[in-house]
Amino acid sequence: MNTEFLKNIIKDQKEKLLKTNPGIKRNLADKIKNDINLKEIVILLGVRRSGKSTLLKQIIQTLMKEETRESNILYLNFEDERLNSFTQLDFEKMYEAYLQLYRPKGRIFIFLDEIQEVSGWEKWAYRIREFETAKLFVTGSNNSILKSEVSKALTGRNITYEEFPFSFKEVLPQSTDSYTQEGLVEIKSTFDAYLEYGGFPEVFIQKRRDFLTSYLRDIISRDMVSRYEIRNVRQFEEFITYLLNLYSKKFTFSKLQHVFNLGSHNTAKNFISYAENAYLVFTVENYSTSLSEVIRAPRKIYAIDHALAAQFSNNPLQDLGSKLENIVFIELRRRLNFDENIFFWQKDNEREVDFIIKKGIKIIKAIQVTYDLNRMDIEVKSLVNALKQFKLKEGLVITYEHEEVQSIKGKKIIFKPAWKFLLNI
Repeated sequence: MNTEFLKNIIKDQKEKLLKTNPGIKRNLADKIKNDINLKEIVILLGVRRSGKSTLLKQIIQTLMKEETRESNILYLNFEDERLNSFTQLDFEKMYEAYLQLYRPKGRIFIFLDEIQEVSGWEKWAYRIREFETAKLFVTGSNNSILKSEVSKALTGRNITYEEFPFSFKEVLPQSTDSYTQEGLVEIKSTFDAYLEYGGFPEVFIQKRRDFLTSYLRDIISRDMVSRYEIRNVRQFEEFITYLLNLYSKKFTFSKLQHVFNLGSHNTAKNFISYAENAYLVFTVENYSTSLSEVIRAPRKIYAIDHALAAQFSNNPLQDLGSKLENIVFIELRRRLNFDENIFFWQKDNEREVDFIIKKGIKIIKAIQVTYDLNRMDIEVKSLVNALKQFKLKEGLVITYEHEEVQSIKGKKIIFKPAWKFLLNI
């Protein structure tokens, strides 16, 4: 690409970036702030439209408040159609164009948005980290950018974060006081809005669920169909929509193979892996110490956003319980430590326990989620059985608004409203 052409794009994008409102503060911004002085490349992954670009703006805002000069910041978003022909060979031209344009002094901060659009980016990133006085931040909408060659090139040289759509804590005004009646009213009202509109920033802020249809279309087209060269696009779109219909429910690969007349189980597995790589869905295994049982057992599936899944549901009136469970899963996933994993647990034909948290080799938590109080006895019975099985003293039942503590068969059962769980109260 022509250096002068790149100068115009760099200048244009930076001007637009600095004019835009940084929006609602993301909780991840404070964590990343602690990494600014480290040499490692910061990689930020997450589904499209989840707010990764906004998070970069907030990091840039923090830098400028701490007296980093504007001239020391390079920002480039590779979803700009003017960069469609950008290749690995153009990174050096991009850097040269920036240096000529701003002539920065001191440490440089480089922000490359939606980097997965450029194959081979990791080789240039490696060289910048090793030989230049620059700090590099990159974002991507597909976690496959950390696999194969990328992983080999940047092993031990990057810090990776996952950005999700808004959490409930992020959308709730920071001034809200849960100890006042007025604050409780605001919390419950905001939670109901969150339950309806989900966490995609523009959808929640503008109260526009209709945006979700175009979001899904964009994710399927750009992060799956194009990337994996899907031939039967219509079948694949129907498959993904069907998956979203299953949110908070169990599935088997054989059933998916049968429904869509796929050639093998592996095709169904591949399709799901494409959706997982794009951060559209997450699958959860049934916990067992037997690997063969894990392989044979059904899995559960959750969507990146409950409102997105509900938008394509065939049973919207029955979705409140599924929404609540999906919200809890995403929050657990958001809080997950590197040595922890999420499972569900079902023994024989009993009602499953929604979430089992494993830390290292030990089960440390058992959590049940229920919206319908009429099913409480069934849910609690399964939870108590899990507590006995894993030798836990207490279990958590997350509800819409019910709150109490019971002692059942020697086990402490805590019933907590979802909003309290989400706010860590």
